[in-house]
Amino acid sequence: MKTKSTGLTLQDLGNKSFTIKTPSNQINLHCLLVACGKSKSAGSMDRIFLVSDTAKSNKKMLERLKIDDDDIFPTEDDSCIDEIINRIEKERDDLVEYRERLKLYEQFKAFMEDARFKDLDEITPEMLLFFNPDTGEFEKPKHRYNGKKPVI
Repeated sequence: MKTKSTGLTLQDLGNKSFTIKTPSNQINLHCLLVACGKSKSAGSMDRIFLVSDTAKSNKKMLERLKIDDDDIFPTEDDSCIDEIINRIEKERDDLVEYRERLKLYEQFKAFMEDARFKDLDEITPEMLLFFNPDTGEFEKPKHRYNGKKPVI
């Protein structure tokens, strides 16, 4: 087998080794594991969930990943998998709702541009959902990831 140098060097981040005590029913913390998606997707992750008791001690290593503090779970939390699933399902629901509202907005926009539009009574309550009273304008729906399916 051939080996090729990556040119990468180790960097001391100032953290002492093994500063976190691990429960006897868990793997000793002699390593850091990062699992990523398909090839070339690691840099394009929109949201990362981390189950780790050592996230705080590895903060310097993990800060580049921009993991929200609410998305870090301790390993002893048995409900964390269910919570992660719920959050992923919420992301899905938000995307579906955004796409439905976007379709309605496009219909509304076409309706407002219609030269035959004369009667204000034709405006439905759904159309008024796009009105922002702060700006006095009708606004396109917004989505956390601009309508794209998030990479989680």
